[in-house]
Amino acid sequence: MSRMQDAVLTIAPAQSSTVENPVGLFPGTKRMIEAAAGRATRLGSQRVGTEHLLMALADQSVPVRELLIELGIDPDLVPTTIEEVLSG
Repeated sequence: MSRMQDAVLTIAPAQSSTVENPVGLFPGTKRMIEAAAGRATRLGSQRVGTEHLLMALADQSVPVRELLIELGIDPDLVPTTIEEVLSG
């Protein structure tokens, strides 16, 4: 497994599905997906892609922000950088 995969699994270990939670999502997952959908809409996209999820995570998830910093990436620059790449 890669260093990134190890770090992600440390932040968000696998969760089993249950009758109450058939997909096995963490409580904050819905909020994060909604934030990503908002990003996609503001950027004029009709789909939510990994880029929108990364922007939402970089903005709102402390563990992801810490991971990005550990990897030498400024989390505050992630949304702007992604928007620049998407625009051309």
